[in-house]
Amino acid sequence: MYPYALKEFCSIYENINKGQDQENNLKSEKAYRKMDLNNIEIDDFYSFCKNLLKEIPKSKNTDGWCLGTLFPPFPDFDAIFFSKEKIIVLELKHKIGTQNEKSVLNKFKKQNHLLKKLKTKSSNFDEKTEILYLLYIHDSNTLLEYNLDNLKYSKVDFKYLANILNSVKKPLESNPIYELTRSDFLISPLNDFQSFKNGEYYLSDEQEYCEKRILQSNGKGIFGVQGVAGSGKSLIAYDLLKKIKDKNILFIFPGNLREQHHNLQTNFDYIKFVSGKNLTAELLDDYDVVIVDEAQRLYFGNSNSALEILKSWIESNYQVKQIIFFYDAHQALGPKDCGNLLNNMLNTYCKDKKGEQYFLKESIRSNPEISAFVRRLSCLKNIPKKQITPELLKKHVEIKFFNEADEAKSWIQYKQNKNYAFLIPTGSRFLQASSDQFIDLSSISITTHEFLGEEQDKIITYIDDSFFYNKKGQLCVYNRTNYYFLDNELYVNLTRAREKLAIAIIGNFDIYLAIVEVIFDCK
Repeated sequence: MYPYALKEFCSIYENINKGQDQENNLKSEKAYRKMDLNNIEIDDFYSFCKNLLKEIPKSKNTDGWCLGTLFPPFPDFDAIFFSKEKIIVLELKHKIGTQNEKSVLNKFKKQNHLLKKLKTKSSNFDEKTEILYLLYIHDSNTLLEYNLDNLKYSKVDFKYLANILNSVKKPLESNPIYELTRSDFLISPLNDFQSFKNGEYYLSDEQEYCEKRILQSNGKGIFGVQGVAGSGKSLIAYDLLKKIKDKNILFIFPGNLREQHHNLQTNFDYIKFVSGKNLTAELLDDYDVVIVDEAQRLYFGNSNSALEILKSWIESNYQVKQIIFFYDAHQALGPKDCGNLLNNMLNTYCKDKKGEQYFLKESIRSNPEISAFVRRLSCLKNIPKKQITPELLKKHVEIKFFNEADEAKSWIQYKQNKNYAFLIPTGSRFLQASSDQFIDLSSISITTHEFLGEEQDKIITYIDDSFFYNKKGQLCVYNRTNYYFLDNELYVNLTRAREKLAIAIIGNFDIYLAIVEVIFDCK
């Protein structure tokens, strides 16, 4: 992203508006600047610039303004100015009402979480760097400054802002927000316990909405929160543990409990963690709120299975107690996992007015390039947004082709030494499995089941000749001997990566060509 000088912006704006092809010229300018602003916001910023420039000496450098900065899951920045001394956030509104005032303050609070992290991570700033939050209202030509300490705002004039800018020695020449990675602000409640306990994390608008609806239900009812891999389902589940302090909570995890679960239980004495394998109706009766994470992996099929026990308990208790399922049917890993059955069950509860369902659409764990790659690998027709170019994909996703697994092992070990986690599908004790070809790397490999619910900056995994593309461009699995769902395991493994993804393509040149020619657009 290339920052604007205020004078430059005004010159470009005026020339675009007096030209014959305004729409295309503005579109080109937005693309060049990687700017995500609508036309009204651009008009508003022009008005802001004209007012501010009246108070700034002509000799003053007015560079350093970045427009339309996107960094999901955080709210977009309409305009932001960076310097060593000051960071100035400017929200643009054509007009404003009471509801807008609340939304602006909420937006600033979320942006502040990101900018405080930026100050600690970027060498461009230090502890003395001050962050200012301003709102410009076009129709009244009003400039407001927000104080996030007391959550109030005051009216200021353009001379006030001009004096601040005049004190700045040198604006930054690039947007440092794009230097941040997901690892800089995302936490895992299990693996980053102290950060979780201290509240050093952020809920997206989607997450906040789901949590708010659950908390407003007065501790009763059936809730389902479904979401794609990395959308932050588990963070809501664990955040609820901190918000619901006046009730006894049973937290069900389908797999084996980990040391981190016991650590959480020690620190929050009103919570009990239990594996889905050890669930009983008697245990459920002792608790007011039941939370089930990774619920798609609950077993079903007989009266003693976790899902059947829960179904019976729900019918007797949903009007006075609360149960919340967090799940993604696409991450059901084997024939005993309830996946789609759970989804159908929750849909039925909704139709019968017994429950509510919510869906988290966007991944916040992986960077946008990895998320786009995984979507297109799953179906070649899933074309990414224009700003996610093949070049950007290749910066975050690396592939290599090998005829046989043995040929790939030295590269996998090399990557593992570079802090990549090597994920493989879970094998079978009785049947032949795809992962058997890497049995001699068992000391460095982690199975899908072992890593479910976890994440890491760098992941390496593999795709072998078990996969093919059908005529619709969908990635499919041949009907072979694997006990677990190989396609879902691959999806889970790929979506554990936050920043870098490496894939060894084993003996499947068709898949390799599809990635190179279609996804990476190398023809």
